[in-house]
Amino acid sequence: MITEESVLTSFLLNSELADNLSLKQFTNLFPVTYRNNPLIKTLYREFQLERNTIRETVKANIIEECRKPEQWENLEDNMEVDDDIDEPYDEFEDNRLSLKQAISILSKAKRHMTYEIYRMNEDFNELFEGIENSKNELSDLVYGRIPKEGFGKDDAIDGLKALTKSCNDMLEINK
Repeated sequence: MITEESVLTSFLLNSELADNLSLKQFTNLFPVTYRNNPLIKTLYREFQLERNTIRETVKANIIEECRKPEQWENLEDNMEVDDDIDEPYDEFEDNRLSLKQAISILSKAKRHMTYEIYRMNEDFNELFEGIENSKNELSDLVYGRIPKEGFGKDDAIDGLKALTKSCNDMLEINK
């Protein structure tokens, strides 16, 4: 009788694909100048020990994997069946919305968000306009174009304060 364990064991552990090498084959893997080195035998023994350890681990894993279906069957046998599973949950309150209620709430939220976006665009436009005006006024001062009504130290300070306030307002909005 072919079992899962026998198939896995024959394929993974007893097949031609296994890494069985003779000492001569192992030695021929090295460059010609090193083939007479006595440490090759030590390396070959280490290789065999490591291979055997891996094969034992694979064998243990095969046995463990093959036992899992048995463990599931044992668990299923010990589980109690809940006959009340299909009964409606009368004790819980139904908080679901009808389709009309959900559409109404979502359309109100959409209108609110549209208004908020419009208001924010207006605020941004005002801020940009204020920054642009302050920049133009300061640019006139840099190039020596003084307005007819005059431009004093207080006007420059007020312009810089207005520019700073506009910039700070812009930074606060972007947070």
